[in-house]
Amino acid sequence: MSSDSKKRLAVIFIWIGAALFGLLLALVIGNVLGNVADSHGGFGDDAAPPIYEFDTEDVPSISASCLQLEVKAQSDVFLQLGKIARGEAVSVVLRDRGRLLYRSDIAQAVTGNSGGLVRLSEFVPTLKEKNCYISACFCVEFDSAGTDKAMTAAMEYETALIAEIFDAGFDEVILTGVPNTSEGAAQLSELCRMIRKRCPEAKIGAAVSSSDFSNGKAALLLAEFEKFTDFSAIDTSGLLASGENAAKFAEGVLYYFEKYPIRLLIEDLGARDLEIQLSALARLGIYNVQSIGSSKAAG
Repeated sequence: MSSDSKKRLAVIFIWIGAALFGLLLALVIGNVLGNVADSHGGFGDDAAPPIYEFDTEDVPSISASCLQLEVKAQSDVFLQLGKIARGEAVSVVLRDRGRLLYRSDIAQAVTGNSGGLVRLSEFVPTLKEKNCYISACFCVEFDSAGTDKAMTAAMEYETALIAEIFDAGFDEVILTGVPNTSEGAAQLSELCRMIRKRCPEAKIGAAVSSSDFSNGKAALLLAEFEKFTDFSAIDTSGLLASGENAAKFAEGVLYYFEKYPIRLLIEDLGARDLEIQLSALARLGIYNVQSIGSSKAAG
């Protein structure tokens, strides 16, 4: 074989090797990108963003915004829905200190009062279509002063309402307003048992009040809640009215955020106020934050 033929053959082998290497590299890159796309729900405008657990830092704190149901007209709720982006985590207060803020057939049948203006079926499907993670805050009511029969009836009513919420499509329910006593913790434990009997996959959180840290009861309650809930929360809803700051409060109780999986429930006076509070909390390393709106901002 001549020298020229050998050179041409060497060039051919080089090109073949380069082509095979390029093909192999393309396959590797394609496989990596495919895996990334799968883990993020695909690419493109039509791909639904993934639903993350709300109690992780994967959901930006600013997404923990509140859908206000305590409004003057149904249209106000629908206007809020239009502003919620796909894939956000959305907080909805469904009962607050005895006031049911959504319209419930169960409440109508038991108490004669259906509650608020809007049914769950009028806004939850829209949030699910947007692939939102939906968290409910629900203030429990226990009949501790009545007879055993009355207490059982009260627990069954609470269970029925909360099952209604999960059946509507909520991803979790945070129980607030729990009495800061051993009896209150025991009642909450029984309520969680009854809820899970009706809704086995229910994700349940329970909140202590920020005031329980000043009276020394928070530590005992959080230790109890850990036994039968999926996570705990701190309800700071009284701070806004008193002019206090959620970040300043949280700075004094950072130990508990390190010890327990805690959600911080904060009030806000709108998007700008929420952004300021979230930035201050982020500087403390607290990202697991959920807005519960504010009665001052309602309507």
